[in-house]
Amino acid sequence: MIKAANVIPYALTKFMAGATPLVKGELAVISSNTAVAGAASISTATILGVVADDADASTIANIYPVNGIELEIDIYQSGTITTFADTDVGENFDFNVTGHVFTIDPNVNTGPMILLRYDNTTLKAIVKIINSCIYM
Repeated sequence: MIKAANVIPYALTKFMAGATPLVKGELAVISSNTAVAGAASISTATILGVVADDADASTIANIYPVNGIELEIDIYQSGTITTFADTDVGENFDFNVTGHVFTIDPNVNTGPMILLRYDNTTLKAIVKIINSCIYM
């Protein structure tokens, strides 16, 4: 699950969910003018933000915008590389998506996230989304 850190609760974006329900903590992107769950390699998608609450298909979804927000995300543990190093800070990384679980993949150093901090003990990373990928 992705956690939006310093959000303003009353500043939620409301967007129509697509044909598939959205799950709290997923990253939502725009597809055919609706919000859908993102996938790996989404650096070309327009990112709406983090889904605040579960939303049924074709209903209004509450989404935390990610403009200027730090996100806490788990570090992917099934690849060759499973931790970060100080030299990774400031680099871009991609998501790994398994079901409704989003993690940061230290094996893929291209993508829409910039690594700000990491904790290899708790397997958590703090990231920001690249501005050019963000809706509005």
